[in-house]
Amino acid sequence: MDDILLSIDVGSGSLRCALTTTEGQILAQQKHAIRCWNPAGKMGFSSDDIWSTLVDTIKNLISLSSYEPDCIRGIGLDATASLLFLTADMKPIALPDNSECDVYGWMDHRALPQSEQFSAVMHRTDNHQRMIPETHIARALWLKQSHPELWNQCYCIIDLSDYLVWKLTEELTWTNGSLSRRFDEQLLEAVDFADVKERFHGIHLPIGAAVGEGLCKTAATSLKLPAGMPVASAIIDGYGGTLSTILSRSKNEPVNSPETALKRLSMIVGTSTIYVATSRQPKTIYGIWGPSPSVLPDLYHNTVGQSAAGILLDYILANHPAHELASNRARQKGLGITAYLNVQLEKMAGEQPIACLTQNIHMLPYFAGNRTPRMDMTLTGMISGLKLDNSEDNLALHYLCTIQALALGARHNIETLVSAGYEFDLLTPAGGLAKNPLFLAEHCNATGLPAAIAEQSDAMLLSGVMTAGLAAELFYDWTHAIQSVSRYEKINNPDPELTDYYERKYCVFLEMYEDQMKYRKIMKGN
Repeated sequence: MDDILLSIDVGSGSLRCALTTTEGQILAQQKHAIRCWNPAGKMGFSSDDIWSTLVDTIKNLISLSSYEPDCIRGIGLDATASLLFLTADMKPIALPDNSECDVYGWMDHRALPQSEQFSAVMHRTDNHQRMIPETHIARALWLKQSHPELWNQCYCIIDLSDYLVWKLTEELTWTNGSLSRRFDEQLLEAVDFADVKERFHGIHLPIGAAVGEGLCKTAATSLKLPAGMPVASAIIDGYGGTLSTILSRSKNEPVNSPETALKRLSMIVGTSTIYVATSRQPKTIYGIWGPSPSVLPDLYHNTVGQSAAGILLDYILANHPAHELASNRARQKGLGITAYLNVQLEKMAGEQPIACLTQNIHMLPYFAGNRTPRMDMTLTGMISGLKLDNSEDNLALHYLCTIQALALGARHNIETLVSAGYEFDLLTPAGGLAKNPLFLAEHCNATGLPAAIAEQSDAMLLSGVMTAGLAAELFYDWTHAIQSVSRYEKINNPDPELTDYYERKYCVFLEMYEDQMKYRKIMKGN
């Protein structure tokens, strides 16, 4: 029997597990929802809920499949860029305002004052960068300044992904991808935060390394898996998705070298988005996250992105008067709401391109601030072209307008990378929104770049396949792991007839930001 690997992907709304081959073929998979508390400006999860969901999902996966636990050669996982604060006995500390939440979610922005505090120091030291509240070090400073009693209880600061590896192995580990470890010593001294360093523990491992003695007895009993099974050190979900697609090739193409990544832009699109660029030399660019060393030899990554993507689409749809009507009609046809609206838009467009339906509707998608390249979380969303129209057609137009705004936000980020010397000839998408053909088509049209559609529709699950295979020594290095699992099915090309249309839409997109700044200035009395 072929070697089988267990991949775990912990997202914002659900947890997925899959049994796969070493070539990335998914043999069986299970998905279960996880609880997420997301009031304005905050996001929290429950570590108990995530762990119990992980246990139940894996047990269901194996019991419903035809594969025995002894067939599994290794376990790999990725998780969102979320954070926990642990006591000395490794118990998660509940976040204020909600005793059920003890995982600080990636989209939580309550550390905005602390990120501004860091940014002010960076400005004074000619760092020419800014910090946003999604940064783990800003979140830690928030806990110290806002809740010193909780800070005094904190023994260990740990990424969610590393915490789950600890639950599986009873080994505290961290990797170069562990975001909580990214800080500048001089910056910490400048804000009187040197004591944060005392709260980091564990051994350093490469991403995808085998952890300790493998699956510990406690976890093995819960999961009904053999103790000692290799468990890989963790990876953040966005970076895992990047590595799953960045060297992809069609079935008939030869194996790609790591150099192929230099002209590709990874496009990880789900609840939020990130776009990851690759270079031979490290590049420090204002408004860009990075540079960070790649697992690929002698390469570096820079990252851009948008805090709200899928979650913004959900918000726009849920708050429209026609949402319930459209949802009911979609269910009657056996479709999801976005697939249903895609069909409606085709009917509305007739002979013209769907994109042209929004000639007089425009959006600035900064409903959760701007992650990059403006790095300003105080920015807000704007919509131009509203009407007293409660119809399903109007809902479809608002949905399309949101997709286009996100695509234009991607273009703004891409142009920032290009101005710093990057050249791109292909997008490599992964994530939940990558399954939406209209979302992908408008990204191609807005950016002018083709996109390689992954052969495996759940490409994010390939992240755990690669790390599990590395831990089990089924892959001899990262290049081999990526080349083994990563393939694309086809290439989507932009429509050249929409180039001028999107040039005009992009001009409006940039002008809406300037308008917002103008309104702020007026209201300040300047």
